Amino acid sequence: MSGIYIQNMEMPTGKVATIEIHPDGSVFTLRGRGIGNAVPVEEIPPHGRLIDADAFFKDICDSLNEMTAIGLAVDGEWMWGKLNDALRNAPTVIEAEEGEKNV
Repeated sequence: MSGIYIQNMEMPTGKVATIEIHPDGSVFTLRGRGIGNAVPVEEIPPHGRLIDADAFFKDICDSLNEMTAIGLAVDGEWMWGKLNDALRNAPTVIEAEEGEKNV
């Protein structure tokens, strides 16, 4: 098992936040003396490196725009190289699990 993701929950600042996770997947936050809201929780399946896909897409678009701006045609080999570089350099959001293959 990889772990869990608690939607809309931020790291506490200044005070301890206690969370209660129920078997049905509901999560309740207890902040100080008050009871917080129920928030969705999901199990994260086994995975490789999780990247910021928006940053990856922007990097590819920037490269294509650069090539177009200087009037160069985009060839397949160049494009595969750019895709590979952008994927390897995409910001990592969550590291790969042990034993999972990275690109």
